Amino acid sequence: GWRVAKITSAEDVDAPQRQELRDALALLTGHPVDLQLTRDPGLLGGVVVRVGDLQVDSTTRHRFDELKEHLHASAEAYRVPVAPIRREANDG
Repeated sequence: GWRVAKITSAEDVDAPQRQELRDALALLTGHPVDLQLTRDPGLLGGVVVRVGDLQVDSTTRHRFDELKEHLHASAEAYRVPVAPIRREANDG
């Protein structure tokens, strides 16, 4: 009944953080969880958690990408369509 959680983080994960992750993931999966920790200095911050086919990406890069998508979608939603300029023939 054990699950393996693969954790990739920007920084080292200390013992209290490991226990919090273990407890939260056990609650989420309904099974005890064994952590496999990997440090990736290429990450700006945050963690990626993989348990089976579940992946949670809470890295800083992912959050920036989501914000960028949100801003683009908002800009499109509030864009005012511009009608083409019609010019009348000048009889003058």
